[in-house]
Amino acid sequence: MLAGPQGIQGIQGIQGIQGLQGPTGLQGPTGLQGPAGPQGPAGPQGIQGTTGFQGAQGPQGIQGPTGSQGVQGPQGNPGIQGPQGIQGVTGPLGPTGFTGRTGSTGPTGFTGITGPTGHTGTTGYTGPRGDPGGPTGPTGVTGPAGPLQTFIFDGGAPTTTYTNGPAFDCGEVV
Repeated sequence: MLAGPQGIQGIQGIQGIQGLQGPTGLQGPTGLQGPAGPQGPAGPQGIQGTTGFQGAQGPQGIQGPTGSQGVQGPQGNPGIQGPQGIQGVTGPLGPTGFTGRTGSTGPTGFTGITGPTGHTGTTGYTGPRGDPGGPTGPTGVTGPAGPLQTFIFDGGAPTTTYTNGPAFDCGEVV
């Protein structure tokens, strides 16, 4: 069988996406060391060292001549007291002395404890009625406030009744 003529070459395909980055290469050799820099300035002087240990004591010198006699020392303390002698015989009884004056009065003693409170007496009789034209008596003390009374408004006409309930502030009336 005979081969036919070669066909027309097709168009170039689209370029593929870029591949992943390869691993990092090996580190190159270290470069040559540069020349030494100039010498820096001298540092500050160090602190003073501690004092050294004291040297060993030298040998004892030759004994000097005997000194002159010193002055006499002070007198010593008195000796210990001797033992007490034997007690003598009791003498005759002397006359009775005068009576001394009376001493001053001592301070008042403390007040004793208050006794128990007595029983309350009975109420007295009511007196006669006063003059009706007399002055008005003083106003009595105001009694304690009564319980808070609140009302619920049902929103209707003003003639609507109110019922007891929690307090509600409906603002200022205009």
